Amino acid sequence: MAATKQLRKENEELREEITQLKEKLDEISLGLKVASQKGTTTLDQTKSIEFLSNQHDDFVKFTTTAMKDIREITTRLDKIEKKCDSITQAVDDIESYSYRYNIKIHGVPMTAENESSGQTTNLCLKLFAAIGVSDCTIQDIDIAHRLPARNPSSRPNAIVCKFTRRIVKERIMAARKQLSNVSASQLDLPGSAPLNRLSIYDHLTPKQQNLFYEAKKYREVKQYKYCWVKQGVIFLRKNDSSTVIKLNKLEDLTSLQ
Repeated sequence: MAATKQLRKENEELREEITQLKEKLDEISLGLKVASQKGTTTLDQTKSIEFLSNQHDDFVKFTTTAMKDIREITTRLDKIEKKCDSITQAVDDIESYSYRYNIKIHGVPMTAENESSGQTTNLCLKLFAAIGVSDCTIQDIDIAHRLPARNPSSRPNAIVCKFTRRIVKERIMAARKQLSNVSASQLDLPGSAPLNRLSIYDHLTPKQQNLFYEAKKYREVKQYKYCWVKQGVIFLRKNDSSTVIKLNKLEDLTSLQ
């Protein structure tokens, strides 16, 4: 994922450069138009002066050529910008595909201050067994690790668990309603370990997470009854009898206004 993150960063920097160049071209184009209009005014006032007339003709020719060049450059920049859009979409697709194998687990107490990936994996296996997926093995897990906390908190850091097979992930997601029945002893944790905040979600990409956040805000403002995620896709529904709305990008929310 580090490679896609770097590619995204470089692509955004290129897009910013394109925007700046187009703005500069617009300024130059406007300046040429203003200068051309001034030149025409001067010629009208001094039509008897052949020298100024020739100068004006040369300037008009230069302006026409310059404007043509600017249009050609702008067209090329537009094409490059479209390629940037394509790269952005490709990176989003790669990132989204990778995240489809992930789940995010909240509320599981840490087994050690510096919990290793192996310890986190074993904790996940115990949790999955506790909710009824006892045949999930260590071979079904690519990696499991704690996410660093963004802000200081007394809550345990969330866990990201990446599976080797999506079918295993889907079974875990289907069984997560059993989380409320999980006991500390099933996870080999002290009896006093708090498990009242246990939850499992789809692990969303940063872009999907932002879209989900905005969708939930939209639900509150527009009084939609449902907003949920399934296999990395965000959905909205006004009520039980209305059509389900699939959201792929922020513009989809804007179109609902």
